[in-house]
Amino acid sequence: MKSLMARLKKNRVLGEKRGSAMMQILIFSAIFSGLVLTLTIDIKSIKESQGKKAVQNNLINMRDQIRSLIMDSDSWTQTFNRTSNAGVTNCLLNFSIPRPLPCVQSNAPALSDADLSPNKPNSDFENANFPALVEIMRADNTPFLNSTGSNGFTDLGTPCNTFDPNPGAGDPACPIQWVVRIQYACPGAPTCYNPTVRFVLNLYYNPGPNRGANQVINQNLYREILTRGESGPLKNQSFELSYSLPGTGPAGGGACNPLGWIKVPLNTILDTANPSNSTLVGGSARLVAGTYSCSLSTTCLACGTLAARLFDESANRPIGSSPNALVGPGVLGRAELNNIEFTVNGATSISAMQYCEQNSPAETTPNAFPASALSLGMAVADYSNRKAAVLRCLRIY
Repeated sequence: MKSLMARLKKNRVLGEKRGSAMMQILIFSAIFSGLVLTLTIDIKSIKESQGKKAVQNNLINMRDQIRSLIMDSDSWTQTFNRTSNAGVTNCLLNFSIPRPLPCVQSNAPALSDADLSPNKPNSDFENANFPALVEIMRADNTPFLNSTGSNGFTDLGTPCNTFDPNPGAGDPACPIQWVVRIQYACPGAPTCYNPTVRFVLNLYYNPGPNRGANQVINQNLYREILTRGESGPLKNQSFELSYSLPGTGPAGGGACNPLGWIKVPLNTILDTANPSNSTLVGGSARLVAGTYSCSLSTTCLACGTLAARLFDESANRPIGSSPNALVGPGVLGRAELNNIEFTVNGATSISAMQYCEQNSPAETTPNAFPASALSLGMAVADYSNRKAAVLRCLRIY
């Protein structure tokens, strides 16, 4: 009897061990399956992310190529002389004699950074104020893109001819079409020769309902705005305006506006162009119509945070501001805004602005400057460079 009971007890223990082992196997299997599933999902997600990034990079590369072709004078000449573009560019200087009729100023507001908003649809540009170029040409007179009909590109940038703008019928194998639209700007007149030409590059990306996971693209993020002259840049049209301190010895530029912006009174000009691109009016630079690239630097002594800003007085808006510079005790610091490009369509007043955190403290040595006198710069030994602020510009078009 005891032997029977012992055997039964032993069998029960063995059964419990087998059950426990089986449970452990089931739990392990579930965990392993979960890990495999998670890993599979992660790998798929990584591949989709990589695929989308590749498409985005190709779109950026294509946009850069279009920009380069527009800004290059040789390829741009081929583009505006292309017969297919004649309806849009026939007012530009071309190989025909006599010279064609003048270009007409666009009725639409000038293209600006606001038009780069990803919330602004391409349809806002699909009107008579923004005529589209049919072809963009290379310098060797071969077409880079043709925006008519079903012409387009694959995600790899290869030309294709099955692009369809209809969202319900787009082709994932040919989802890209670029359209370049233009505006003419005539300074101070409804018509002109040699206008400023503005471009808006619109991407249309439509892979349709059968799109791949990597083909989820916001087309508005790839829009770009460019400006150039009719036939190329105006070379060597540079000029400089500065705030030069008086006298030949130590001098201070004066007080700033603590925690606010103040106009730096430009008082010296160097412009050798004939006719000149700028004049000095009321401490500001008065520019003729054109596209400019400008750099601005301002200085202060021990004023804490310092920044420089270029300001369009005619439009009452800032053109650009420098990064903040920290100017500590006893330090003559400088804020610099470099190579900012902008276009003005008529005579425009541009001013140099400066921000400082505090006015300079009084200086007891070596020249006993009173407090704030050095907040808009100072002349330092050997006193040959008396420019407390400098605005240098190059007229590009």
